[in-house]
Amino acid sequence: MSDAPPIDAAPIDEALGGLSELAACDLRLAKRFCARIEACGDEDDGKAMDLARSYQRMARSYRQTLVVQARLRRELKAEAKADEVEAKAARQARTYNLKAAIRAEIRPRIWTMEREEERCDALDSLLDDLIGDAAARLDFLDRAPEAHVAAILADLDLDADAQDDEAAAQTPDDDEVEDEDEVPDATDPPGTTRAAAPPADDHASAGDAETASPDPDPPPRPPDPPPEPYIPPWERLRPGQTFPGGSGW
Repeated sequence: MSDAPPIDAAPIDEALGGLSELAACDLRLAKRFCARIEACGDEDDGKAMDLARSYQRMARSYRQTLVVQARLRRELKAEAKADEVEAKAARQARTYNLKAAIRAEIRPRIWTMEREEERCDALDSLLDDLIGDAAARLDFLDRAPEAHVAAILADLDLDADAQDDEAAAQTPDDDEVEDEDEVPDATDPPGTTRAAAPPADDHASAGDAETASPDPDPPPRPPDPPPEPYIPPWERLRPGQTFPGGSGW
């Protein structure tokens, strides 16, 4: 058994080089047999026939070697093309996923309640353009998603908007300040607020603050008297009185 490795296990360059050398040997032997056939005389017909059969074998081997060499090159070319297509598809998938990740990270920062809808539409359209420009660069897949997000946020000026929104959120409104000043009393019914307490006097002593008592509640208001019953005027006449302008009733 031959110790030579199979063709598919040998390096591609060595396989092609070996086929080229084999084809050269077959061609050289075929030419040699052809020259010996031409040198034979008319009386050497038997020898010429043997040389012709050897020539045919070398010529057939040469053609087969060329066919194998051409087929190997076609297979290598097809395999390289398939690898290129697969690599291109994988790159497109990675590019699509990275663009989607960047868009999903930035879009919620654009569409906020504090920003007008027209401004959001303009920023959203600009976001697609910036992502497309970034994807067209050769180092798009080499950079981390966080780097792309930071660069696009800077181009959109969303960092400044975020700082303004944060400052506005930290600044209390006037209504909130008034609500904080109005402290509800535990005895008040729900939904009622007590007026803000007056500021403490800086000159008042701690003892006065401890001995001071709240003002007493006013006495309860007496109930209103019930209305008097209706009495006709003729029934209000005392004995001896007459109803004026009447018949005496």
